[in-house]
Amino acid sequence: MLKLFIISSNYMFFLFAVIACSSDSPIGNDVYQPFVFSKLQLSKKDNKGNSMWKITSPEARYELGNRLIRAINVEATIFNQSIPTYNIYAQSANILNDGELILLEGGLKINKINGNDHTLTSARGVWNTADEHMELDIKPTLLNSEVLIKSEEVIINHRDKTVLLKGASLVTNNPTTNSKENTGRFKLLLNNPSWNYDTGYFKALGPISGVRVLESLDQYQRISGQSIFGNTNKSLLGIRSCKVYQKNEYIESKRCLWNWNDETLTFSGGAKLRRNSSKLLIDRTKIEAELTEQGVLEFD
Repeated sequence: MLKLFIISSNYMFFLFAVIACSSDSPIGNDVYQPFVFSKLQLSKKDNKGNSMWKITSPEARYELGNRLIRAINVEATIFNQSIPTYNIYAQSANILNDGELILLEGGLKINKINGNDHTLTSARGVWNTADEHMELDIKPTLLNSEVLIKSEEVIINHRDKTVLLKGASLVTNNPTTNSKENTGRFKLLLNNPSWNYDTGYFKALGPISGVRVLESLDQYQRISGQSIFGNTNKSLLGIRSCKVYQKNEYIESKRCLWNWNDETLTFSGGAKLRRNSSKLLIDRTKIEAELTEQGVLEFD
């Protein structure tokens, strides 16, 4: 069996050849014929010797003249200081310029590991390894233990450890794991959400609009706001210029902060609570609330 090593800059290829494409052309043209290999291993390290990424495939075709590798059933790993951060799976990949640019297609799945775990999916992804970012542009989604987000385009920046979901985005319950009774079914519309998966900080532009259905009570809640911010590491979500409607009650404030660990909410900055049944208006600097087991906001 022939083992071929090609070293270019900090990239290293391991190509194990089983079949070279046959041709009746003169020997002088053989360099342009693609070769089929039984196994591909391609990796890169930084100047300090830390692993940056690696990609493997059980079968690949290498076009030497075009510096192009076509691979199937691709698996890859992205590292941060040699620690695995993302595992990647795709049905096929076109690897250009010895790995500087990688086009991933078919059933693309990107699993974040080792903290703030989540999964990104798309039909296609363009991975720019030199700039350490990846663009997902065909029906991309982000899924974690709590929510599912659908967006127009997703950009993962490994250098900054951020995920940007471009355009109008729809946030809903995770359909597979969310079983908390007080969560209810919800839909939230927002724009250009971004998240730092290291610090946990996230934000999104407005207008924000959403609805949550409490099926056990045959009720619903509506929420609107100017923008969203928060931190997944601290279980905090905030909404600016917040308005919330629920049965017989309406509250508005300049800011609302929700701690989803203890299910408490704080409405601050000219908070106003109106109860339709009694026509009572409560006007305070700050109003506290809790989510009951049924998911209803209960104000102090």
